[in-house]
Amino acid sequence: MLFRSTPLLRNAELPDHFYSRLLSGALAHPSLAPVCIDLMNYQTRNRIVPRHPALPQAAMLNQLLGATVYQLKKIELGDVASDPSPERIRKAVADAVALVVSLCDALAFCEYDGAADNLREAAALRHRQVQTEAAAALARLGFEEGVDQLVRLAAEPVARPRVLNYAEELNLLERIPEQFRSDLALAESKLALWLADPRNFGVAPSKLELFDAREMYWPSYEHPVLCY
Repeated sequence: MLFRSTPLLRNAELPDHFYSRLLSGALAHPSLAPVCIDLMNYQTRNRIVPRHPALPQAAMLNQLLGATVYQLKKIELGDVASDPSPERIRKAVADAVALVVSLCDALAFCEYDGAADNLREAAALRHRQVQTEAAAALARLGFEEGVDQLVRLAAEPVARPRVLNYAEELNLLERIPEQFRSDLALAESKLALWLADPRNFGVAPSKLELFDAREMYWPSYEHPVLCY
């Protein structure tokens, strides 16, 4: 895996043709493309490179974003191949979501305003992670509608941690109501994310209520911790 290679991640002297060849080869493999794009996103976010390595291919990435968002929209509407298995649908959604997440981040770092319409389409999908990534990309590009959507998404426990991370990165944390930044709000999010994991329940709860909160001894902690 690329992300096990710290020297590659932190190499600031990779030639431009390395990235162009990496990208052209990765886009032919849906499961590999997000990993390669995220390598470039990581290097840009951490200022290892002066500009996003995929900037020359930004228009092509925007076209791919539009096509992938359209695919997700069709799945949401039930427009899928005849007699599809649940496993195939889940894999198609997982692959598409991973690619959309990477593309939103990349296009925002490329400062590619031409992606705005496709980002708005992505933000209108029902998938909370896609909504969050698209809203964050719009906010990074300077569109106030992205900021507004991030603020609204903070009310969703399953989206809240990612929203708060982006809000802090974009210096928007003060726009998020305090009630969604509290320790209790983060505890709600952890439970919602655990339940939403396919290995557990597979669906995020529509509502959470606090039943009790107290300090207790908990395995692996030396001192009592606040448990909800």
